[in-house]
Amino acid sequence: MVKKIKESVDLLCELWKRRTSIKALFTILLFFNFVIIPFLGASFYFIFDKLKYFDNTDNYKDFFIIAAVVCSLANLIIFLLWIYWRQIPQIHDPKIGIIFAPHSDPECSDLVYRLYDQFKLDIEKRKVSNKITYKLLPENMIIKDHIDAHELLIKSGARVVIHGFVQSGNVQDEKTEGFKTISFTVRHRQLFEVEKEPVLRDLARALAFRTFTAKEKNSFFEKNIVTENISEVACFFMAMGMTLDGKVEDSRNILEYLISNVKDKMKRQINRPQLKIFYDAIIACLTTNLYSNFVFIYEKHLIYHITVRSYDEYANQCLDLLNRLVEINRRTSDFYLLQAIINFHFNKIKAALDSVDLAKKYSPKNNPAPHFSSAFLHLWKGEYKRALREYKRAEQCTSQSYETIISVITFLQSLLNNQPDKIEIRFALAFMNERFYDTSQAIQDYKTFIEEAQQRQHLYLLRDYAQRRLGILEGKDKILEHEQ
Repeated sequence: MVKKIKESVDLLCELWKRRTSIKALFTILLFFNFVIIPFLGASFYFIFDKLKYFDNTDNYKDFFIIAAVVCSLANLIIFLLWIYWRQIPQIHDPKIGIIFAPHSDPECSDLVYRLYDQFKLDIEKRKVSNKITYKLLPENMIIKDHIDAHELLIKSGARVVIHGFVQSGNVQDEKTEGFKTISFTVRHRQLFEVEKEPVLRDLARALAFRTFTAKEKNSFFEKNIVTENISEVACFFMAMGMTLDGKVEDSRNILEYLISNVKDKMKRQINRPQLKIFYDAIIACLTTNLYSNFVFIYEKHLIYHITVRSYDEYANQCLDLLNRLVEINRRTSDFYLLQAIINFHFNKIKAALDSVDLAKKYSPKNNPAPHFSSAFLHLWKGEYKRALREYKRAEQCTSQSYETIISVITFLQSLLNNQPDKIEIRFALAFMNERFYDTSQAIQDYKTFIEEAQQRQHLYLLRDYAQRRLGILEGKDKILEHEQ
């Protein structure tokens, strides 16, 4: 008896999962009309009979009329519900949505539901279900290509659609089932041209050598690999789409989870090179995520308030992001240079110089940026000979980008506004303008610095240098005026 009840419950659960199919509609209608209705009708008839309700012929007729109307309405409601179930799934939650939308030949329809069940279990196992929701596309809808998938994303509000063709068959005399073809379509903002290549490269890494079929032998292990691959790739694409849209917090949590999970796999499965490729793709996406968040906070709150204590909260946020960036990109010099700026904000000059030394180690020799940072920090410490030596090294570097020069001048100007008594910054501005940007502004900066430094004996080295450079620049200006 217990076994039959369990079988019935399992059958109803299976029917509920497939409620969008025509077969499910007929089964529900048959069950309702030939099991539920007779049972309820007999029960009510018995009750009303005991209450002597049918002693009146009119009441007898009314009972059957009402029963017929209720039965008809119930059938109509079931049909309307079935139509509703076959509509495009809607993602209304604050969660991020995935729509599982593979299709198959009619004889393999069971496989779609099995793969979806395994996919749900794997998502739940990953402990990201508080951020992610998922829906199965009704079987009356078929996603044939990325155009269909894109339309589905717009209409449903989902972030990712997993689509393709699933099939069962024999491969090299072994029964195999799974995705014959698989695609992931992601919703994100329109990409700029410079973004397309790295994004496509990361997508290719995510899919490289991934397995989406399962062999029947040892099927438990094989099928777990299949569903893990699908859910991992789906989570990655979802995080990438959110990162590109600027929704960095939620996407970062997913990426950090994936990194931890894939690192554990790499330790256990050392003979799977695709894991390293996938890991690199996650790192690249997380780097974009962290760096874009850093730039947003730094440019909105901190860039013009370096060393201002009331902005320490934003500086701490920036430092946390940079520490994580350095942790996952140990050979990227730019992140050490940014780390040096934030350490300088907190007056941690030694820590800032240590970061600059690491930037020099991992930077091309003809990159002037680490020398700019080193020169400034030694200038700040009062080590003027060392500062001049670093500035001259920067001048000898051939790879001088306009963006780097502008960022250094902007940093120095904003810092001078906050620290007007630190007139050494004026000298740094004059040097940068003279050698890299605007000689007319350099003349004004040198003159201002010389005037301010007259009463500060410890600045004699910088003052003498400034006077020599000013003389050369003014001499050049006179020559130009004569020629004109």
